[in-house]
Amino acid sequence: ILPTSNVIVGGLSSGADFAVQYQVAFSSEVIGSVIDAGQPYRCATTRFANDTLQPVSAEVPICEGCPSGTTIAYDHCKVSGGNSIVDVLLL
Repeated sequence: ILPTSNVIVGGLSSGADFAVQYQVAFSSEVIGSVIDAGQPYRCATTRFANDTLQPVSAEVPICEGCPSGTTIAYDHCKVSGGNSIVDVLLL
């Protein structure tokens, strides 16, 4: 039987994204996390000022702040040299 308190989560890239989601969802149980190349919580679905819009796709079916029928690029928070500037106040 695994303990349900004092949990530490970690991940790399998309695994780090999952670890962040787990940490937020189960914050009462998680005492620490190791996030390497992961996105901030809610970054994947939040539109920022310079994001380029595209038609809704299965990769990003939900976009907070996008006009109806549009979405943002997949992994827009991780794209090096992209248009995105992550505004942490929107997260």
